[in-house]
Amino acid sequence: MARALDRVRRALGRTLAPTTAPDHLEIRDGGRTLFLPLTAIDHVDVAGHYLCIHVEREVHLLRLPMAELAERLGPAFVRTHRSALVRVDRIAAITDRRNGDGDVELIGGGRAPLSRSYRADVEARLAAAKR
Repeated sequence: MARALDRVRRALGRTLAPTTAPDHLEIRDGGRTLFLPLTAIDHVDVAGHYLCIHVEREVHLLRLPMAELAERLGPAFVRTHRSALVRVDRIAAITDRRNGDGDVELIGGGRAPLSRSYRADVEARLAAAKR
């Protein structure tokens, strides 16, 4: 029995294709599943135990930890606050506050909070995107 399991494990190891990052996000909405393209997502914020996925004027709810979603979305998104993720190419401006925090203004008029602990990463990602 152990030899058979070893053979199966070896066979599966050879046949599994390398995984690639998905180009969409699956969101269950009642009895249907929405497949949102990652390029359509503007930003993500938190409402209680849910993540609010903002796509233009629509908001979709997803119950998932922010860190897990950030990993799924990949490098096109940057964390601006413990409760916010923003698509880098949707950032129009950063407004400052006295304490080092601020807001990220989005193309299309949205806003997301910017905490001082994430500020350096956001500015570095914006500088890299402009190159």
